[in-house]
Amino acid sequence: MSLENPSIVLTGDGRVEVVEFPVPDLPDRHARVRLSVGAVSTGTETTMISNLRANPRELEKPWHIGYTGAGYIEEVGPEVTGLAPGTPVATYGGPYVWHSRHVCVSPNLIVPTTLPLEQAAFCGIGAVAVHGVRNAHIHLGERVGVMGLGVLGQISAQFARAAGAWVIASDPIETRRDIAAELGADVVVSPDEWEAAVQEFTNGTGLDAVLCVAGTPDSSVPAVQALQAVRFQGRVVLVGNVKTEWPREMMFSKEATVMVSRATGLGRYDPVYEADSVDIPITTARWTEGRNLETFVRFAEAGRVRVEPLISARMSVYDASAAYDRLMNQPDQTLAIVLSFDND
Repeated sequence: MSLENPSIVLTGDGRVEVVEFPVPDLPDRHARVRLSVGAVSTGTETTMISNLRANPRELEKPWHIGYTGAGYIEEVGPEVTGLAPGTPVATYGGPYVWHSRHVCVSPNLIVPTTLPLEQAAFCGIGAVAVHGVRNAHIHLGERVGVMGLGVLGQISAQFARAAGAWVIASDPIETRRDIAAELGADVVVSPDEWEAAVQEFTNGTGLDAVLCVAGTPDSSVPAVQALQAVRFQGRVVLVGNVKTEWPREMMFSKEATVMVSRATGLGRYDPVYEADSVDIPITTARWTEGRNLETFVRFAEAGRVRVEPLISARMSVYDASAAYDRLMNQPDQTLAIVLSFDND
């Protein structure tokens, strides 16, 4: 099968399928990107699929899947400057980017890159990690915890180290712990070992900050463990989808700063920024969604953050159903899958 614009969707009966969609019209302030690869990981997409399957009324029309990929500029709108056809780029951001060969995107969400495209395709996940680490306000020499070592947690741990922290990381899956150790985490433990390991790692004082990157929407255990682990007036940043519920006594005794990090940063979900392509001046906001996206790409280009070890498989977009089944049913063996549009 070969389609002009293959697109991955979730159908009304909850199946992942590849269908033909029209090539989108190009808005004046957007660029059309021909995606070569899309990155898929456990987390946002698999959670969305599970939720939609549980609420089939949301699936009256096919639901596009995906939000991060890489490819080449095909064409630019008449009001776009600084991008030229043929340029390799990383791009991110639903509902403008999904797993579809042709997408139209604001230049605010496009970063030219020299990375291999399968690595550049992780830009959206990487930008979420960048924003979470920024929200943790990490300082040189601090001791920081990362709870949850899916793709987002793995990248978050690397950025925490790049920011100057000593990092302790935790996950129940041994293979993920092994990868985190390979990628530079200073201490890696299972959740059962977490409490004692944190005490030893901090000489009993508690962590300066914890990035909670777990995916437990029905359990507040990781959120509670994160708060327990920080020092007095420490910082907890919830990057993953975790249930939030803490005993008041714990909140009182810690006097910690607790926040939920929202996606990729300032500009996300803002139609003026994402649809109308009106950037926010750097003098007004140093870090926007697009500049966080670029931060990930530049760090990856310099080898200061690595994503290649996170790729569990490379598959054709036409094998999307099998790819998502693997992600959802074999999480102990799968971190991320790269889907290629270039192997018709």
